[in-house]
Amino acid sequence: MLDPKFVREHIDIVKQAIADKGEKADLGPFLELDARRREVLKQAEALKAERNTVSEEIAKLKKAKSPDADAKIVEMREVGERIKAFDEELRAVEEKLSEATLSLPNIPDPSVPIGKTEAENVVERVAGEEAKFPFAPKPHWEIGEQLGIVDFERGVKMSGTRFY
Repeated sequence: MLDPKFVREHIDIVKQAIADKGEKADLGPFLELDARRREVLKQAEALKAERNTVSEEIAKLKKAKSPDADAKIVEMREVGERIKAFDEELRAVEEKLSEATLSLPNIPDPSVPIGKTEAENVVERVAGEEAKFPFAPKPHWEIGEQLGIVDFERGVKMSGTRFY
């Protein structure tokens, strides 16, 4: 999963990497959700800071037995409701942002060659020599059945339906 900060700071690199992989990804919704998340978080944090400051003032006013304390308490209840609303919105935006982030493909390493088909793949190394047989090799499942060591039909009956 890509870091939202990296995507935000390196949009061109991410777009090019996605294009190099031959995939399509629209960064617009991702960037909009990221911006909204940061804005909601900023507003919520500002209100929380205000609440903390006013809470200290309320404590001082209560010690001084000032009648202004009750008005400040009512005001802070309203701020508390606004904070709660921002936190709920933040949770919803973060959930959508997480889904959008998961939909973005990873960026390939710069050393990976770019190719459109398998024919353009680069062979890094070959270990040993390719085996050459005087006959056509068979797949392992055919050999297992011929030797009587694998019974696929009985396996299907034993495992039942929808066994993976």
